[in-house]
Amino acid sequence: KDYWDEIVRRFPLTEYFDTGLVSYEISARKPAAKGFKYLLKKLGAKPEETLFIDDRAGNLVEPAKLGIRTIQFTSLSTLKRTLREQGVLPHQAQRLN
Repeated sequence: KDYWDEIVRRFPLTEYFDTGLVSYEISARKPAAKGFKYLLKKLGAKPEETLFIDDRAGNLVEPAKLGIRTIQFTSLSTLKRTLREQGVLPHQAQRLN
C-alpha cells in the first residue's frame, strides 16, 4: 500500500484512468485470475469485449483463459498496428498525393 500511495502522490493517474485495481486491495497479483474476474465484475464488462496488454507472455495466459483478448507488448509500432487491426484504434487516413 505504501508503494501505491507514493505512485499516486507522484503521478496524476486520475487524469488518465476512471478506475483501476491495485493488487493489495484484493490480495492477489497478476497474472492471477482473481484480479481479472474482479475487474470484469466491477466494470460490468464482458471478457470478449475486454483487452489486456502486457509485455510478459506469462501474464497473458490467465486473462486469455477467461476469454479476455490479449496483446503482448513488444514495441509501440507493433502495438499500434495490432490495435488498429482489432478495431480499437482508427486506421490512419491515407494521404492523397
